[in-house]
Amino acid sequence: MKKLLVLAVACLIASPAFAADLKWYGEAGYRYDQGKIDDSLARENNVREARDVSQQTVKEHQVRARLGVTGGKDHVDYGIGFKTTTAGVVNTDYVYFNNNQDRNIGLDMAYFRYANDWGFGDLSVTVGRSENVFAYDKMNQFLFDNDVSWDGFGWKWKMGNFGINAAQYILGGNTAGTVGNSMIIRDAENDANPSNHQKFATMLGVQPNFSFRFTDEIEAMFAVGYYVWNGEDSSTNTVHGHQTMSFINTGLLSTGAAVTDDNQTFKVGNPHQWQFLVDTTLPMNFGFGFEYIMNKKASYNALGAVAGDANHAMADVKRSAWAGTLSYGKIARAHDWKVAYSYGKRGLASGIDAYSNDRFLADEKGHTVAASYALSDSLSLGAKYMSLKEVSNLDANGNTPGNAVTSANATGRSHKWKYWELTAGVAF
Repeated sequence: MKKLLVLAVACLIASPAFAADLKWYGEAGYRYDQGKIDDSLARENNVREARDVSQQTVKEHQVRARLGVTGGKDHVDYGIGFKTTTAGVVNTDYVYFNNNQDRNIGLDMAYFRYANDWGFGDLSVTVGRSENVFAYDKMNQFLFDNDVSWDGFGWKWKMGNFGINAAQYILGGNTAGTVGNSMIIRDAENDANPSNHQKFATMLGVQPNFSFRFTDEIEAMFAVGYYVWNGEDSSTNTVHGHQTMSFINTGLLSTGAAVTDDNQTFKVGNPHQWQFLVDTTLPMNFGFGFEYIMNKKASYNALGAVAGDANHAMADVKRSAWAGTLSYGKIARAHDWKVAYSYGKRGLASGIDAYSNDRFLADEKGHTVAASYALSDSLSLGAKYMSLKEVSNLDANGNTPGNAVTSANATGRSHKWKYWELTAGVAF
């Protein structure tokens, strides 16, 4: 990987036509976070003296790094970059300390873009791996996570105050419902056998948007998006959200305290999502944003990874997500600061956890407070606190509270998650 990085950068620098326009970017960051899980069941062990096993505290040290270069000439620009990565995880580039074994480097960006005024507006086309072309809530990240790099094709068209964003992103190759490398093999035998059928997994989206400046201090952007996921059959979200509990010694649990209820998954399938977004800039450095997401209707019994209770109809899974954010301040130079407060709610079937916020997961609702301060033009500090709890209160069989259930632990279930983090980072 080191040789690949050196070769790629050397090739860019060696081109006299583009060398003068090269711009390096980089980032290094550190994060310490702590979360407390409480499933509200007041379970006790039966081996030692009545110790509460319904609560756990999770503490983490993590680091991140990015390095890349962008450039361009005339109507073409391009970029190539690398970042720390964890195998199989796309929605965060933080990695754990692991006795100096945490040295995985992944491809962050590899794209080229052509942009021009065609007489009917400004149109740009991006090909390769790049940032998302869509506008979305970048604080709560319920639709897309900021750390995800997207592969495929993105278009942006703008004429005056009106614009349209669109994309066809390739998520990988789908073989019999499992997504892997972006390669498929087609032949008559496999095409005739549904269990062996291969296709590309994709995310297709279109987003008309409108921006308007009311005064010098008041500006608003409105967007409506529609996103269709195909071939993402195997993606799952965790019931109860982030609050999955794992026990080192399950034998310490009292009789009837089944650990399996805490770790069930919901099979999301292929979402069809509507998005409504408002982002405003207000006087005195205030800002307000609101986003609403609605997925197609789903039933836990139809898509759940766990068989339902045959004696009761399964509840429809909550399929919407929304968040409102109020902020004050702006980070532009040394000694600038910004604070923000948000309240949000994510239904279990509102989207795919693997491509959205890695801390505020589906089936959670609650408060987020964030603050950042620039020590210098390149060094910043950040803090975040979240107080979240479960939305659906489903048991392992998809039953809502009040139904007769087969699980001894469904009554009174209400997971809670309190989380805070401190970050420090340098960017250029």
